[in-house]
Formats: sequence, structure tokens, C-alpha cells
Amino acid sequence: MKKITLIIIIIILVAAAAFFVWQRSQKRGPAVQTEIKDDTTSAIDEELESIDVGDLDKEFEAIDNDLKNL
Repeated sequence: MKKITLIIIIIILVAAAAFFVWQRSQKRGPAVQTEIKDDTTSAIDEELESIDVGDLDKEFEAIDNDLKNL
């Protein structure tokens, strides 16, 4: 009797796990596609130049001082 109860519990757990996996796969929406505006070299260079990285010399100065103290 105990074996049958254990088998039934295992079957119920496997069925519940399969149901949850199926539900998760159903809730996924369509994949979002990003629009590529321009992939020419000049456009990429313009984008790279427009990125503000701050004052790197100042930031590296503090790191250099820390390294010298090691």
C-alpha cells in the first residue's frame, strides 16, 4: 500500500512540474527585435565618439596612486 501511495505522489509531482513548465513556455511573448538604424563605419564611429566616458586621466590617477602604495 505504501508503494502505491509513493508512486501516485511521484506521478502527481511530475505532472505538476510538467504543467508549470508548459505554463511558463506559454507566457513568453514574441521576441523583441531591435531596429538597426545604420551599420556603416562612419555611423559606428559617430556613436563611439558620442559616448561620454568622463575624465579617464583623473580616474586612473587615483588608481595609479593606489598601485604605488602597494
